[in-house]
Amino acid sequence: MKNSFEIAPDILIVRDSKSSWGGLFSESTERIERIPHAMTPVDLQQMLDYFDLIAFDRFMKLFNKNTLFLN
Repeated sequence: MKNSFEIAPDILIVRDSKSSWGGLFSESTERIERIPHAMTPVDLQQMLDYFDLIAFDRFMKLFNKNTLFLN
């Protein structure tokens, strides 16, 4: 079985503010930055192992069996 997926980018909301005259005048802008998520092969394997555990737990629940790791 072959699976494919795409990791969502990290999303940052950045606010730039500046003021003058002791705060009498101020201006602020917001922007959204999308940064590609850095994922190592070890991170990917851990995530896939976690998904396998979830699938195994759901499969066992079909047979009314308890699992030790997700109770």
